[in-house]
Amino acid sequence: MTVQNQTMTADYSVPGASKARRSVVIASLGNILEWYDFTVYGFVVAILARHFFPSQNESAALLATFAAFGVGFFARPLGAVIFGRLADVRGRKFVLLLAMFLMAGASVLIGVSPTFQTIGIAAPIIIVFARLLQGLSAGAEFGGAAAFLIEWAPESRRGFFASFHQVGTYGGLLFGSAVVAILSTSLTTQQMDDWGWRVPFLAGGLLAFVALYMRRNVEETPRFQHPPSEKEQDADVAQTSTLMSVFQSVGIVTLWTVTAFAAMVYMNTYTQRYGGLTPKEALWSTAISTMLAVLLIPVAGAISDRAGRRIMMGLSTIGFIVLPIPLYGLIVGQPGFGTILLIQMVLSVLTAMIAGVGPAAIAELFSTHQRATLVGISSAIAVTVFGGFAPFISTILIEKTGSPVAPAYYVVAAALFTGVTLLTIRETAHRRLR
Repeated sequence: MTVQNQTMTADYSVPGASKARRSVVIASLGNILEWYDFTVYGFVVAILARHFFPSQNESAALLATFAAFGVGFFARPLGAVIFGRLADVRGRKFVLLLAMFLMAGASVLIGVSPTFQTIGIAAPIIIVFARLLQGLSAGAEFGGAAAFLIEWAPESRRGFFASFHQVGTYGGLLFGSAVVAILSTSLTTQQMDDWGWRVPFLAGGLLAFVALYMRRNVEETPRFQHPPSEKEQDADVAQTSTLMSVFQSVGIVTLWTVTAFAAMVYMNTYTQRYGGLTPKEALWSTAISTMLAVLLIPVAGAISDRAGRRIMMGLSTIGFIVLPIPLYGLIVGQPGFGTILLIQMVLSVLTAMIAGVGPAAIAELFSTHQRATLVGISSAIAVTVFGGFAPFISTILIEKTGSPVAPAYYVVAAALFTGVTLLTIRETAHRRLR
């Protein structure tokens, strides 16, 4: 390695602290608004079902609305392929700007869309189209943001820095649930049904344009500007096959995406239908438990920098194998707001343990010149197959089995798959980033 290359490695492996913190803050704020726009749909799904997917059967209307929610995830792999490659060629910043623009536009489109009663079949078509745009954006955002954060991190703090990827994601969930909870508390049921549901989409779209402006002012990552040569990468770490790394990434993402949508987003609907909570109680319970996850995610990332990624993810996996069935059983017993909130908080602690560590763990599996593409593709596969349709699958399981506890078995199955995957992964916390 030449003297020049040695200097580059020394200069860019540990970026300036203030510049790195600023980049992480701006990226995380943008990520919060990105995922707020993407997930707020799930918090007003019952209202959307009445306005855009009317049916004589309430379950059928919910299934149609959750299906539209899941349709957005079909576009995620395409977004990951197209925009992930752009991120690896043109830069992380370029793709993060593009993703924010797509998400903001799609959110506004949902917020202004006429209902089925006004324009008929065109109404659900507009919603599905908007969800597809959001899916493209989410596919671009996931890999681009993960690469951006970990490449700004000092070598010994990659877990902590990368955890802000999920602070943004769950922060978006929290922001969405809190906004809808405040609106539901402030407005009458009729006002919320008539026009209040539009406010979260319109506000999110406008705020996303603000985040778009903020992201314009961040710098490209030092590691992307001066990546290690392929010879250096081979010397740093024995290469695992790309296909195996993709499989491992899919396995890691599976559990945390299922818990995000089955144990958090869907919980808003689940605790109302089967737990006996009012809409306002369900929203506040979700908001409070999600806030706990947001606070604990960077703690989990920081601990993994010392203890390792595998042990943190392993403990979360064991928890999700053992606890969902009895906890869901408690919820359907309608024990009241306090107990259900406690249950959701337990699930949030377990979720934070894998969500806080996962971004670093999967980003460390791939080299700089392919990181955004392969992190995006593998995560999109996991989210599309396992996560995006979690509310839909949960509803189907209840309908087919007649048991409201059935969604818990889906969470356990996801945990078992992730657990098997973890057995194949070597510890990456203390290796150099490729």
